[in-house]
Amino acid sequence: MGMALNNLNEIKQFNSHLPDWVYHRNLKNIAPISSPKDVAIQDKYIAPFHHQFPFYFAVDIDHEHWEDYVSDLGLNPNIVIQNKDNNKCHLLYKTVGYWLGKGSSSKLRDFHKAIGKQLSVELGGDGSFNNQTIKNPNHPDWNVYELHDEALELWQFNQKMILPKRFLSRGEKNINKHFDIGTGQIQRNETVFHSIRHFAYYQKNQHSNSKSFDFEVGQFAHEVNNMFPHKLGIGEINQIIESVCTWVWNADNDKNKYRGRKDKRGRDYKALLFNEIYDTKEQQRFSASHTNWVRTEKNLNLVKGAIEIIELRGDKATQINIVRETKLTRKTVRKYIDMIKEEAYRKREKEKRKKDYATKKRKEWIDDKVIQALLDAPNP
Repeated sequence: MGMALNNLNEIKQFNSHLPDWVYHRNLKNIAPISSPKDVAIQDKYIAPFHHQFPFYFAVDIDHEHWEDYVSDLGLNPNIVIQNKDNNKCHLLYKTVGYWLGKGSSSKLRDFHKAIGKQLSVELGGDGSFNNQTIKNPNHPDWNVYELHDEALELWQFNQKMILPKRFLSRGEKNINKHFDIGTGQIQRNETVFHSIRHFAYYQKNQHSNSKSFDFEVGQFAHEVNNMFPHKLGIGEINQIIESVCTWVWNADNDKNKYRGRKDKRGRDYKALLFNEIYDTKEQQRFSASHTNWVRTEKNLNLVKGAIEIIELRGDKATQINIVRETKLTRKTVRKYIDMIKEEAYRKREKEKRKKDYATKKRKEWIDDKVIQALLDAPNP
C-alpha cells in the first residue's frame, strides 16, 4: 500500500469517543448487539460513534483503487482499516464532533448528512453502507494504518466537494447562506454547549464531589472550544461551564426535583431528559423501571380506593369483593393487599419507634430533673 503505521494514538482517540454501551458483532450477516465498550471492542465489527454525537465519517470501499480517489479528492483519511487479503477497506475521517441530537439545528443535521454521502460518492464508496458497524480497528484480523490526527470541520470538507442539491432537504437548498465557508461558524455555541453537557452527564457518576467534577468538565470544555478557529471568549466558555456543571450535578442528585413535572404532551420530564443522554439499552432500563413504578402506584391506589368503598357500603373487604370492584385478577389483588399490609406494618413500627423515643427522652428528662433536685437539696 505504500503507507507506514504511525504512532499517532489515533486508535486511542477512536476508543475514547465510543459511548459506554456500543453496538458490535463478529459476523456481517448477524444483527448487532449492544454491550459495554470493553466487551464490544473485542469483536470484528463495531459501531464507530454515538449516533447523536458523531466524530467520524466512515466510507466503505469495495474496489482496489481507492488510493487514486483519495489523491484526486485531496483529503487523506485519519484511519484506514484494510482487509489482509485484498485492498478493500473502511476509511475513517475525523471531525471536530457535532451534536446532532435533540435541540440541534436541522440545517446542521442536513449539512452533516450531505457531507457524509458526498464523501462516499467522491471516493467511490458503497452507497448502501449505513454506518451501523465498521471494521473494528482494535481487532487483529485487519491491517490498520494511522495516517494523521487532524480533525476537520464541515466547511473544510465542503471546500473539497460540491454538494448536489438532491442531498439537501426541501427548503434547505440555500444552506450555504446560513454557513460561513470561510470560518466554519455553524452553530458553534450550540455544538460547544451540547458537547460539554453530553460529557458532563457521563462523568457525573465518576466523581464524589462537585469540585473534581467541575474541574474535569472545565478541562473538556476548553479542549472543545480550542477545536474551533474562532473560539468563544474566556467569559463565555466559563459561563457555559458553570451553567452545565450546576444543572447536571444538582439535577442528577436531587431525585425529587422532577417528580410530577410533565411536558406539554404529558410525558415525564426526567424520562425525556434521560432519553436524550443515554443510549438505547439505558433508555429501555429506565423506561421499564419508570413504567413499573407508575403501574404499581396506580393499582395500589385503585385497591385502596376499592377497600374504602366496600367498607363504606358495610361489606367486608375480601379478595373477591375487591376483585369485583377493581376488575383486577385475584393474584394481582393479593399482591397489593400484601403491599398495603406491609405499608401499614411499617407505619405502625414507625409510630411505635417515635413513641418509644419520646418516652425514652421524657424518662431521661425526669431522671435529670430528679438528679438535679437531689444535688440542689441542702445537706441535713
